[in-house]
Amino acid sequence: MTTPIVIAHDVHRCVDTGTRRIEILRGLDLVIEEGEWVAIMGASGSGKSTLLHLLGGLDLPDSGSITVAGRRLDQASEAERARIRRSDIGYVFQSYNLLTELTAVGNVALPLRISGVGRKAALARARTLLAELGLTDQADGSVAELSGGEQQRVALARAVATGPALLLADEPTGALDTEAGAAVMRQLAARNDAGQTIAMVTHDHRVAAQADRILVVSDGRFVEEHSLLETRSPDFTNLVSLDGV
Repeated sequence: MTTPIVIAHDVHRCVDTGTRRIEILRGLDLVIEEGEWVAIMGASGSGKSTLLHLLGGLDLPDSGSITVAGRRLDQASEAERARIRRSDIGYVFQSYNLLTELTAVGNVALPLRISGVGRKAALARARTLLAELGLTDQADGSVAELSGGEQQRVALARAVATGPALLLADEPTGALDTEAGAAVMRQLAARNDAGQTIAMVTHDHRVAAQADRILVVSDGRFVEEHSLLETRSPDFTNLVSLDGV
């Protein structure tokens, strides 16, 4: 029996506004099995993005434990968390977070170079990933000239370049039109079908329905869980924006 990729136990996270202390996560528990795709939903301010930041090692809980790929993030130093992010965690942001001074292939090769992969091998791997995402012709162009959907696919290629144990996606279709969002979802589904573990935050019920499980967070705790047994929409053409739902 495999060990879960994510184990979060009794996680608390507060923020201090200067005038009061607000509890964002209140004893939250989460387990994500290897190869599972979990969608996390909830109203704005419910704590879902805070949780994703904690799972990505971008922030630390005030108390509780977070283990990703067998490594305790809550006990790791900032430098150790950076190493874990490089080796075990890929992150797809809604705003893409691409480096505009680099080409598409340069953006995808960057995490490989940081991980110690040689330049030639990193560029070859980056080109392969971009080709898988239908971006061969855009590989050597400026990312600033790409459409939103193309930029998000570059961001996805960058996130999976090092073969992370966990892929985190924060509203991956939130800034895209229907067609571009469907293209990104097809790629996420292909990655998951190949065994990639995914934790995804979304407001869109139809996007969430492509996952294996939907978890609904409210007031810092999971209040609902839905296991999805039906098959995914094969072409994802039913995906539309439901932001705010």
